[in-house]
Amino acid sequence: MSSQTHLLTQADAALSRAQEKISQKRLEEALADLREASAGFENAGEVFGLILALKISSEVNRDLGRLDGALEQVKEAYTLLAEKKPHAEQLPDFATETGSIYAELGQLEKAKQWYAQGLGGYESSGNVQGQAHNYLALAGLARYGSQESQAQELLETAYGLYRQAGMPQQMVQVRSAMAQGLLATGEEQQALNYLTEALDLAREHNDLVGLGETHQLLALVIAQQGNSERAEEHLRAATEHYRAAGDIEAAEFVQDLLQKLPPSS
Repeated sequence: MSSQTHLLTQADAALSRAQEKISQKRLEEALADLREASAGFENAGEVFGLILALKISSEVNRDLGRLDGALEQVKEAYTLLAEKKPHAEQLPDFATETGSIYAELGQLEKAKQWYAQGLGGYESSGNVQGQAHNYLALAGLARYGSQESQAQELLETAYGLYRQAGMPQQMVQVRSAMAQGLLATGEEQQALNYLTEALDLAREHNDLVGLGETHQLLALVIAQQGNSERAEEHLRAATEHYRAAGDIEAAEFVQDLLQKLPPSS
């Protein structure tokens, strides 16, 4: 057996041990095996093995709350993959993951840059779902920066992409997100229009969680208008749908809202 083959065999074994420990939630122990796997693949010149080990290491470090380490590893994996296979379909995923970690670290401009880079990759490959995801992420960053009009435009684009992909549950979620943003800026009527649209869509596709969330948001708007009776109807409907979906925690939360509902004005 050549030295390279021996290194690869040891690296593969270390990677397998790491994956088994991850499945058992033994994350700290898994990291030690991942370090061994990374070193082995690097010494053997096996770039794709090294990329895989780095990506898994990044995910484990992120689960452990070690964002700086997670960021360093996913960026290294991205760089290696871009050099080895510039048009790899995983590249936008790596860029998106990098943007997500930057966002979690509060470095929003860098997050925006990496999300946009991932978006460009998804557009090049025709990955509609990936595009929609990154438009949602960019909308979240815009909203965080108090740029609600830009957030609404980005969300509308995401909505169109999910419609193109035939993903009604995500369409319901996007319309609800748009409504929440409009409510925060006092655009109540358009928010109600979006929530009504979301409710109809959720009913059409029997999206129980979507029905629960939309009824809950409608109750909030209608309660603010002073119509507690109609708000109560929506909250009771939300409770029923959450229970039917098996989301007992959400149903209990709505029950608490019912108790706090003020009388109709």
